[in-house]
Amino acid sequence: MYPPFGPIIQVGPLSIHWYGIIMTAAIFVGALVASRYVERHKQDPNTIWEMLLWVLIPAIIGARLYFVFIQSPRGPNGLGHYLANPIEILEIWRGGIHKAIGRLGNFMNQELYGPPTTLPWGLRIDSDHRVPPYNNLSLYPESVRFQPLFLYESIWNLIGFFLLFFISRRFEKRLRDGDLFLMYLIWYPLGRFFLEFMRTDSWFFPGTPFNVVHLLSTISIVGASVILFLRHRPKQPTQAQENESSVPAVESEENGVLALEEVSLSISEAADTQSSSVAIEASTPGEDG
Repeated sequence: MYPPFGPIIQVGPLSIHWYGIIMTAAIFVGALVASRYVERHKQDPNTIWEMLLWVLIPAIIGARLYFVFIQSPRGPNGLGHYLANPIEILEIWRGGIHKAIGRLGNFMNQELYGPPTTLPWGLRIDSDHRVPPYNNLSLYPESVRFQPLFLYESIWNLIGFFLLFFISRRFEKRLRDGDLFLMYLIWYPLGRFFLEFMRTDSWFFPGTPFNVVHLLSTISIVGASVILFLRHRPKQPTQAQENESSVPAVESEENGVLALEEVSLSISEAADTQSSSVAIEASTPGEDG
């Protein structure tokens, strides 16, 4: 597997990066899906497009800073290089921004790959895009192929999208505002947690196979899971609710007793009345007397 084109399209003096084209397409598709979702819930879909720029600016800045200061590659092109050349921190086309579609930009840039593999979908990486020790062509010649982590993450993200889309339709009446976002904070970090073990360009805690992303992913998964559980756990009735629910039962019982007493009194009164009538008839002289 190898990019069919170079990472840059040259149109006269203008340089167009495939990374930018793919990310623009990803942003458009994401906004379109969000606007349809909002419209389905009887809200104005234009709100998404009006807010898009205000959401994108901090999102792009945050994603790029995360890449530079947390996941920049080890070696001479890592954090030290960015600190020595701070202007390059602003070069967002060099990585750090992605979605399920945007991961194809990593493919065009020959980045986000794992260790060597013999799998048929192995990724070919040019020598100038390799990180140590894989830039040693005597040990890892150009025929060596690498794990396409960008592809694995893209597939994971697509599965997550369709899963959340299904949940949003199937359990629409049970979902609360923010539930889908919490589920995303569980699904995406879960995939990243395991993919990070295959990263070849990350800094790991000394003597461990873990890095900062493992820590952040764990915090996200646990935190979002707890919040989601607390939002949907069965509510226990309060003391006031228990008291309110017990009042009708007591009243009903009292009403039943009163009703029985009234019935007994009515029967007694009827019996007395009948006895009186018999006594009066017995004491009254007949016509033949």
